[in-house]
Amino acid sequence: MRLLVMGIAAAALAACATAEAPAGPVLSWGKPNVTLERYWLDSAECTLRGAQAERNLPTATMSMDRQGGPIGMENRDIASDESTISLNDSIFRARQNEMRQLREDENGRQDIVNQCLTERDYRPYRLTADQAARLATLRDGSTQRRRYLHQLGSDPAVLHAQSL
Repeated sequence: MRLLVMGIAAAALAACATAEAPAGPVLSWGKPNVTLERYWLDSAECTLRGAQAERNLPTATMSMDRQGGPIGMENRDIASDESTISLNDSIFRARQNEMRQLREDENGRQDIVNQCLTERDYRPYRLTADQAARLATLRDGSTQRRRYLHQLGSDPAVLHAQSL
């Protein structure tokens, strides 16, 4: 019974995370005629600034026993204990709050990165469907991907036509 309730809770949490993160337009940042070296350096420095930002990360975690249940529940008859359902509901809500806090923290860090890029005269732009499809074929963090984003983000015509 406990596994069933926890399984349903996990599935619902995954569905909530998916529902709140719809696939949308692909955005990037650019600056007309910026050199590849400057583009990479600014990107690294702004990313570091965001990563170093002190945010209010979740501090409360629930301890689990060796079977994956909450500490203190090891010897209880779970199948007949209605308090287990209430406890599992509390765990589910705590996990939802933790996920929401993580999203808020990520948004806060992204705001810092965006501010840093803005201070350096970069502007956001929306990739076309073809550009986004091409980008999707390039591995995250690869030199090819970074070169492709620089090619787009340093082209004044792309920035003019696709700026936000």
